[in-house]
Amino acid sequence: AKGLGYKTREAFLAEWKGHIEFVRDFFHRIVRPSGPVENGATATAGKEEDDAKSVTVRHLVSDAADSPPLELFQKFGFENPQKAVETLRTLARGPEYAHVSQRTRDLFQQLCPLVLDLAPALARPDFVLQHFERFIEAYGPRAALYEMLLTNPKLLELLFKLFDHSQFFGEILISQPVLLESIAFEDLLVGTQNWTKMTGQLAREVAETQEGRLLLFKNSELLRIALRDILGLADSAEETQAELSLLADVCLNSVFSPPCPPPAGDCPPTAGKSSAFSPPLCVIALGKYGGRDLTYGADLDVLFVGGTVEEAARIIAQLGGKRGGTGTFKV
Repeated sequence: AKGLGYKTREAFLAEWKGHIEFVRDFFHRIVRPSGPVENGATATAGKEEDDAKSVTVRHLVSDAADSPPLELFQKFGFENPQKAVETLRTLARGPEYAHVSQRTRDLFQQLCPLVLDLAPALARPDFVLQHFERFIEAYGPRAALYEMLLTNPKLLELLFKLFDHSQFFGEILISQPVLLESIAFEDLLVGTQNWTKMTGQLAREVAETQEGRLLLFKNSELLRIALRDILGLADSAEETQAELSLLADVCLNSVFSPPCPPPAGDCPPTAGKSSAFSPPLCVIALGKYGGRDLTYGADLDVLFVGGTVEEAARIIAQLGGKRGGTGTFKV
């Protein structure tokens, strides 16, 4: 805050929140108008564009070899209209080496207009479309996914916003498509998690190994926290940092043998302890972790007290150290 010329932290946060509200208001008034169009010429132009869009979508889904007019794709913000056409055609017809049913094509014919409608509001529509294609390929059953997105158009918007805002989180979702369920239900994005809720979520994760289960849980929670951040649902940066710190607490606690009992008052422990060893092993959080100020991608600075060297090494490895860990957290 001082580096930007603000005298106090409070002054910076007040300015930051005011800017967020301004941008959000501008977005709803200008980018996504919800009221009816009163201007007759504008309404006519919109209808002509919708008609052209419908013809273009039918062309993409059909087996026609030629490309539809590219001017429409330029209007939707694509810098490389020809590449956008090729990508949309692949989404509709599938890759050359695979057969796509007519039902899948019909579903994408309904979905494609929604994709095009979202494009102008994106900062990088070409980039988002390429990532969307990669996600569809990784997900597997196209018809099931298209049907899910048609049933819940908000989910498509969340996907596009995630790809547009963060390549890092987009890659996580593409590598683990099952994480789509983490953002498929809007109620998961409302409010913060606490120790009880987060440990319960970890207990419900299913994977072939304990390490895989822990990584799936960590990435699932990361996506939830990141989307709350991107959508402006988090009240402050401190709230996001506190949730990231709590996520680290739950992951670290899960690799103890046995895990620590729930803390009193449903608050995360400031140190983890295991009585399975003599003397008991205690893990004390330091640095940003100890101050509940973790950021995305941060390491965990901890101090091991008691226990054995072997047990400390096992915890480091299971959380993502150099001994074949899961990459959940680097300790």
